Amino acid sequence: MRLLPLSLLIFTLVPWSVFNFVSAENQEEQFAWSESRPLQWSDFKGQPGTVPPGFERPYEVAAFTLTWTESQWRFEKTSSASCQYKITQMDVPAYFLPHSSWVKSEYENDYLLKHEQGHFDIAEINARQFRALVGQVFPCPAGKFDVTKINAEISQNWSDNLKQLEDMNSQYDKETNGSQNEERQEDWNAKLQSLLNSIPQSYSTSNQLGTNLTCPDDYHYLQSD
Repeated sequence: MRLLPLSLLIFTLVPWSVFNFVSAENQEEQFAWSESRPLQWSDFKGQPGTVPPGFERPYEVAAFTLTWTESQWRFEKTSSASCQYKITQMDVPAYFLPHSSWVKSEYENDYLLKHEQGHFDIAEINARQFRALVGQVFPCPAGKFDVTKINAEISQNWSDNLKQLEDMNSQYDKETNGSQNEERQEDWNAKLQSLLNSIPQSYSTSNQLGTNLTCPDDYHYLQSD
C-alpha cells in the first residue's frame, strides 16, 4: 500500500466538502453504493474531529466522508486476424466506510447529507463508467498479446479514470461552494441523478477470476468532508 499522489483541497466555510485519494492499511466495515440505500446520518459512526494522518484541518469541519473504490478486470484474446483483446470482466465497486466517516451533531441536516451523498454518487458514476469497458475490444500493445503490457494499458486507463473522478469532485465542490450555494447544489443534484439514470449499473461480479486478471495493490480511497 502506498499514498497516491492525488490531492485537492477546497477552502470554504462550514459546512463544506473536500476530497483526496489515499490508501489505507486496514479494511473496515463498509457497504456498497445502492440506489435503494442512500446515506443516512446514522451511517456516520466515526469520532467527530478525527481524520486519517495527513488530513488534519486548521479550520472547523462539519462532516467527514470516506469512500473507496478498486478495480479488478479480466480480458481475453479475440479470434480476429490482427491482435486484439476484449475485456470480459470489470469489477469496480464504490464503498462507503462508516467508521471513518462522521458529522458534528449541530450540522446534521438533510441538505448537508444530500451534498455528502453527491460525493458517494460521483464515486458510483465513475465506477460505472469504468465498468462500461466490458465487451469492448482494443488493439494489442505493439501488436502482440503481451499480458503484462495489456495490464499496464488497462491500469493507465484506470489512473485516467481516477483523475476524472478527482476533477468531477473538484468541480462539484467548487460550483456548490461545499454545499453553500443552494442554487448550484440543486443543479448538481439533478445532474448526478441524470447521470445515474443514464449509465447502466450492471457489471460482472464473478469471483472466478482468471490468470489475465490484475488487482492493483493500491486501494483507492475518496475522502470528502
